[in-house]
Amino acid sequence: MSGLKRDDFEVLEDGKPQPLRYASEGELPLAIALVVDISSSMHPTFTRLRDSAIAALGALQPQDRVAVFAFNLRPYKLTELTSKHERIEHALAIMHAGGGTDILDALYAASVYLKRAAPKDRRAIILVSDNIAPKRAHHSEHEVEDTALEFETDIQSIQVRSRITSMIGPQAIPGLGLNMDKLAEATGGEVLKIDVENVGTAFSSTLERIRNRYTLGYYVATDSEHHPGSYHKLQVRLTKQYGKANTDYYIAARRGYFTTKP
Repeated sequence: MSGLKRDDFEVLEDGKPQPLRYASEGELPLAIALVVDISSSMHPTFTRLRDSAIAALGALQPQDRVAVFAFNLRPYKLTELTSKHERIEHALAIMHAGGGTDILDALYAASVYLKRAAPKDRRAIILVSDNIAPKRAHHSEHEVEDTALEFETDIQSIQVRSRITSMIGPQAIPGLGLNMDKLAEATGGEVLKIDVENVGTAFSSTLERIRNRYTLGYYVATDSEHHPGSYHKLQVRLTKQYGKANTDYYIAARRGYFTTKP
């Protein structure tokens, strides 16, 4: 939805309405970590997935930079942040599927890297996976969510339907309790559930959604509740004339933030 102004938004911090100082809409340069699942469960569809991702690179703007990560039982950073498509394409081309899955550690590594490498850019992780993963990572869901919120990094998930999930669904597999929908939504991202041939389209639409965002700002209170490192819950909604959130419209926004640590 384009054309919204400051008075169209309402922001609540810890349940209390906040007077917005500004609201802007526009395209910003992106720092993207493209995190690709190369585990064995992706093997039947991996070649088509990789080719679709390479074909989608045209959706990047000249100022956008991408770092490519692959992961199975551990994450591998294949490129630094770069705007050179040939480097991104080469990193995708050399990937081969095999091994186990550790989504949470890959997301954590990508989030930490983006904060260090692009502290002033709009940061986002795009996870391409079937989202089938046991909860045996070094980093918990809670830790990954908190880190992404602290580092102001969206987690976007392109969930590719695999042969396993098509037959029985990931929630029916013992030990697979990872809730990517919750994790993505908490950080201001979304989960797109697609067939492998639509990876390219999903990648392009995800980039567009990340780039065309509203930025809302208000001054944080200087009181005892806002001590360094404290967490504060956020709610973003439109004014009553637009109807009810999650019924008449949907907002993707971070669910909270941490105050700056010393």
